[in-house]
Amino acid sequence: LLVLVRSVRLRGGKYRVLATSSGELDLPAVDRAGVHSERVGPLLPADVKKVASSYGVRAGDPQERLMTDAARGGCTGHALTLRYMLALFGSDLPPPEFFTGQTSRSVNAFRAVVEEANSRFDDKEREVLRGLARVGLPIGQATATRQFGTTVGKLVKRGLVDLIEGDVCVHPLVAQTVGSDYPLSP
Repeated sequence: LLVLVRSVRLRGGKYRVLATSSGELDLPAVDRAGVHSERVGPLLPADVKKVASSYGVRAGDPQERLMTDAARGGCTGHALTLRYMLALFGSDLPPPEFFTGQTSRSVNAFRAVVEEANSRFDDKEREVLRGLARVGLPIGQATATRQFGTTVGKLVKRGLVDLIEGDVCVHPLVAQTVGSDYPLSP
C-alpha cells in the first residue's frame, strides 16, 4: 500500500486511494493523509472509546457501557451505528437493556438506535434527511443548503450526514432507514 500511495502522490493529478483495513493503517502520517480508509469488521473497545471521547462522551459509566458492548460484539462495534448513537444520545445513552441482543453486524441494530432516538430529531431534520435520501447521490453542500436550508449544516456538524470533498452524502443504510416512515415518524 505504501508504494501505491507514494506513487500516486508523486504522479499528481486527481487520484484517490481507497483502502479497507481491520485496524490502523501502518503508514506514516504524511502518506495516511492521502488515503481514504474504511474499516472492516467490528470496532474494538479502544476504538469505541476514542470515538466516544471525540463526541464528548464523558469518561466513566457511559464510555464503559459502550466499550463493554463493543467487547461482546454488540451494536457499538458497528461504526455507523455508534456514530448515530453518539450524535443522537451523547452521554445520555439508551438504557442497558437496549444493548441486549443487538450485534455489530445487524441492520436492525442501526434501525433500533434511530427508533430509540426518534424524539431527538426535530421535524425539520426528519424532512431534510428524507429529502437528501431521496436525492440518492452526493450533492454539493452549498446546493443542499439552498435546497433544504441551514439544517443541512446542523446535520453535518452532528455527524448524521457525511461531508466528503464538499459534497453532502447520506449513507445507504441511513437512506434506506429514513426513506421509509418506519423509524422517523413524528
